[in-house]
Amino acid sequence: MDPLDPFLAIKVAVTRKGDPYNNHSLSYGNPKYIDQRFNGTGLSLSDALHGYTINGASFLRADQQIGSLEKGKLADIIVLNRSLSTTPEDELARTKVLLTMLGGEVQYIAEGASFGNLTAKFPNTGSGKVPRD
Repeated sequence: MDPLDPFLAIKVAVTRKGDPYNNHSLSYGNPKYIDQRFNGTGLSLSDALHGYTINGASFLRADQQIGSLEKGKLADIIVLNRSLSTTPEDELARTKVLLTMLGGEVQYIAEGASFGNLTAKFPNTGSGKVPRD
Protein backbone atom coordinates (compact mmCIF):
# COMPACT_ATOMS: atom_id res chain seq x y z
CA MET A 1 0.00 0.00 0.00
CA ASP A 2 1.29 3.46 -0.92
CA PRO A 3 1.24 5.69 2.19
CA LEU A 4 0.87 8.73 -0.09
CA ASP A 5 -2.45 7.52 -1.52
CA PRO A 6 -4.94 8.65 1.12
CA PHE A 7 -7.96 7.25 -0.73
CA LEU A 8 -6.45 3.78 -0.84
CA ALA A 9 -5.58 4.09 2.86
CA ILE A 10 -9.15 5.17 3.66
CA LYS A 11 -10.54 2.24 1.65
CA VAL A 12 -8.25 -0.20 3.46
CA ALA A 13 -9.18 1.31 6.84
CA VAL A 14 -12.87 0.84 6.10
CA THR A 15 -12.94 -2.48 4.23
CA ARG A 16 -9.64 -4.05 5.42
CA LYS A 17 -8.94 -4.98 1.76
CA GLY A 18 -6.85 -3.55 -1.06
CA ASP A 19 -8.25 -2.46 -4.42
CA PRO A 20 -7.55 -4.42 -7.62
CA TYR A 21 -8.17 -1.26 -9.70
CA ASN A 22 -5.74 1.02 -7.81
CA ASN A 23 -2.13 0.60 -8.96
CA HIS A 24 -0.82 1.46 -5.48
CA SER A 25 -2.59 -1.55 -3.95
CA LEU A 26 -0.99 -4.96 -3.37
CA SER A 27 -4.04 -6.52 -5.01
CA TYR A 28 -3.56 -4.54 -8.26
CA GLY A 29 -2.81 -7.07 -10.98
CA ASN A 30 -2.13 -9.75 -8.36
CA PRO A 31 -5.00 -12.28 -8.11
CA LYS A 32 -3.43 -13.77 -4.97
CA TYR A 33 -4.37 -10.65 -2.99
CA ILE A 34 -7.69 -9.63 -4.61
CA ASP A 35 -9.96 -11.11 -1.93
CA GLN A 36 -7.46 -11.13 0.94
CA ARG A 37 -8.46 -9.10 4.00
CA PHE A 38 -6.11 -7.53 6.51
CA ASN A 39 -6.55 -8.50 10.15
CA GLY A 40 -8.81 -6.48 12.40
CA THR A 41 -12.11 -4.70 12.18
CA GLY A 42 -12.61 -1.85 9.73
CA LEU A 43 -13.25 1.72 10.77
CA SER A 44 -16.33 3.69 9.86
CA LEU A 45 -15.81 6.10 6.94
CA SER A 46 -16.31 8.97 9.37
CA ASP A 47 -13.55 7.69 11.68
CA ALA A 48 -11.18 7.17 8.73
CA LEU A 49 -11.80 10.71 7.46
CA HIS A 50 -11.32 12.15 10.94
CA GLY A 51 -7.95 10.39 11.02
CA TYR A 52 -6.87 12.40 7.97
CA THR A 53 -8.35 15.70 9.11
CA ILE A 54 -8.98 16.82 12.69
CA ASN A 55 -7.25 13.87 14.39
CA GLY A 56 -4.14 14.40 12.25
CA ALA A 57 -4.18 18.11 13.11
CA SER A 58 -4.62 17.29 16.81
CA PHE A 59 -1.65 14.90 16.68
CA LEU A 60 0.42 17.80 15.30
CA ARG A 61 -0.97 20.08 18.04
CA ALA A 62 -2.30 22.32 15.28
CA ASP A 63 -6.03 21.64 15.58
CA GLN A 64 -6.72 25.29 16.47
CA GLN A 65 -5.40 26.29 13.03
CA ILE A 66 -6.13 23.34 10.71
CA GLY A 67 -8.06 20.08 10.46
CA SER A 68 -11.63 21.31 10.04
CA LEU A 69 -13.43 24.04 8.14
CA GLU A 70 -14.24 26.65 10.77
CA LYS A 71 -14.09 30.42 11.03
CA GLY A 72 -10.58 31.53 11.97
CA LYS A 73 -8.85 28.38 10.68
CA LEU A 74 -6.77 27.99 7.53
CA ALA A 75 -9.08 26.74 4.79
CA ASP A 76 -6.95 24.34 2.79
CA ILE A 77 -9.41 22.24 0.79
CA ILE A 78 -9.68 19.68 -1.98
CA VAL A 79 -12.58 19.08 -4.37
CA LEU A 80 -13.14 15.44 -5.27
CA ASN A 81 -14.73 13.75 -8.26
CA ARG A 82 -17.31 12.09 -6.01
CA SER A 83 -18.93 12.26 -2.60
CA LEU A 84 -17.17 9.81 -0.31
CA SER A 85 -20.31 9.37 1.77
CA THR A 86 -22.25 7.94 -1.20
CA THR A 87 -19.39 6.05 -2.86
CA PRO A 88 -19.52 2.26 -2.47
CA GLU A 89 -16.82 1.19 0.02
CA ASP A 90 -15.08 -0.98 -2.58
CA GLU A 91 -14.62 2.09 -4.84
CA LEU A 92 -13.20 4.56 -2.29
CA ALA A 93 -9.61 4.01 -3.51
CA ARG A 94 -10.59 5.20 -7.00
CA THR A 95 -11.38 8.73 -5.85
CA LYS A 96 -9.59 11.55 -7.66
CA VAL A 97 -8.74 15.10 -6.60
CA LEU A 98 -10.06 17.70 -9.05
CA LEU A 99 -8.89 20.87 -7.29
CA THR A 100 -6.51 21.73 -4.44
CA MET A 101 -6.58 25.06 -2.62
CA LEU A 102 -3.97 26.11 -0.03
CA GLY A 103 -4.08 29.39 1.84
CA GLY A 104 -6.94 30.60 -0.33
CA GLU A 105 -4.98 30.04 -3.56
CA VAL A 106 -5.82 27.43 -6.16
CA GLN A 107 -2.72 25.27 -6.47
CA TYR A 108 -3.92 22.46 -8.73
CA ILE A 109 -6.74 21.74 -11.16
CA ALA A 110 -6.92 18.25 -12.64
CA GLU A 111 -6.58 17.89 -16.38
CA GLY A 112 -10.03 18.08 -17.95
CA ALA A 113 -11.66 19.64 -14.85
CA SER A 114 -13.22 23.08 -15.15
CA PHE A 115 -13.98 25.52 -12.37
CA GLY A 116 -15.08 28.61 -14.28
CA ASN A 117 -12.37 31.23 -14.45
CA LEU A 118 -10.16 29.68 -11.76
CA THR A 119 -6.58 28.94 -12.75
CA ALA A 120 -4.00 26.94 -10.87
CA LYS A 121 -0.84 28.48 -9.49
CA PHE A 122 1.00 25.39 -10.73
CA PRO A 123 -0.52 24.44 -14.10
CA ASN A 124 -1.06 20.76 -14.75
CA THR A 125 1.41 19.62 -17.37
CA GLY A 126 -0.57 16.46 -17.94
CA SER A 127 2.47 14.24 -17.39
CA GLY A 128 1.68 13.46 -13.76
CA LYS A 129 5.40 13.72 -13.03
CA VAL A 130 7.22 16.31 -10.98
CA PRO A 131 9.63 18.28 -13.19
CA ARG A 132 13.28 17.88 -12.25
CA ASP A 133 16.17 20.24 -12.98
